[in-house]
Amino acid sequence: MLQLQRDKDGLQIPLGRASQQEKAALMDRILAALSDSDHLQFLIWMSGLEGTLDDVLKDIPTQNYHYDREETGRFFTKKLATLRLWTRHKEDMVTLATYFGALNEGYIHVDVLDSGDEVDISTLPQETLEAYVLPKRRLAFVVEPDGDLLQVQYCRDAADFHAIAAAIHPMHT
Repeated sequence: MLQLQRDKDGLQIPLGRASQQEKAALMDRILAALSDSDHLQFLIWMSGLEGTLDDVLKDIPTQNYHYDREETGRFFTKKLATLRLWTRHKEDMVTLATYFGALNEGYIHVDVLDSGDEVDISTLPQETLEAYVLPKRRLAFVVEPDGDLLQVQYCRDAADFHAIAAAIHPMHT
């Protein structure tokens, strides 16, 4: 059974020897627990990832998402890279998260924002992101480079913590 460790930044879940499928299923359960809309906005940023945008998105049916290529097409060259993605398919988001987590030598942050939030983060420095964007999020997944820790960061409401915990441990109340 996965153990939850709460700290000032959020919720840490050591994954141990969990498979990629188990990690993806965990993220899917958390997304489902916190999602009150079937149209979510996802912001992804990462560093040190090699490849092209088309390579990253090749496994996702094109009708399931849209993004601004002009804004994000060269994001791999930036220290803090961003990709805005809108999708009605949580399974596709999990596919992306798993893909990035497997390839990225740094961190993957998958922020799930309320569908009404509109934030242009393409030019914001990390300090501004932490001060402005992060307080607006519902949660963020942080997959460590060695893949053995999933940290779920959250804010605003203790109800988010309990929703996450319940998604991981169905007996949690």
